[in-house]
Amino acid sequence: MGSVKNLVGQQFGRLTPLKQKGWYRTKNGSRFAKWLCQCNCGNTVVVLSLRLVSGSVQSCGCLKQEMVGDSASQKAQLGLVSEKMAGIRCAEQGFEVYEPVCGMGKVDLRVDAGGGWRKVQVKSTRHYRFNRAVVGIRSKKYPPGVIDFFVIHEPNQKRFYVIPQADVPACDTLALTPHYDQYIEAWHLLKEPLPGEKRRRKAA
Repeated sequence: MGSVKNLVGQQFGRLTPLKQKGWYRTKNGSRFAKWLCQCNCGNTVVVLSLRLVSGSVQSCGCLKQEMVGDSASQKAQLGLVSEKMAGIRCAEQGFEVYEPVCGMGKVDLRVDAGGGWRKVQVKSTRHYRFNRAVVGIRSKKYPPGVIDFFVIHEPNQKRFYVIPQADVPACDTLALTPHYDQYIEAWHLLKEPLPGEKRRRKAA
């Protein structure tokens, strides 16, 4: 068998090979050297030479964990920004806006637009499919009575969808198809009576 290229001491992402740890043989007879590598984080891991040289493996797994953590942090930050912007947009409409009280964990905003209190869950998205925004909504978590409206922020278009809970199907992911265009900036719906609710009388 031919000699293997010595990778000891070379840097591959966060990995530095320390010594060869045998061979990996495929079903068709090919073989690849296995290397014991030291990661910058201090862990050791055995990686095939092919994966080191191609760059498909660059750490013991810590890099992926950090990227997932950063992504979750960015998503949470985007959610907070969207909640604040939705509250500002409601206030601009002249509505009363309050943070949820204790025990209303699935409600992001309580809004009184003149027709009574509305429980609002705010979502945000930067994801698209076939040029339409797609939002992770998990609507089964929000049965009727828990919330009244989904307010979905689409930052790329600088707009909100104000969608009654009753018009959101039971799904984990909602595609904002042309059907939902009727709800773009439809803040007036917060003034309308909910099913079974009497319209509030105006004070004399």
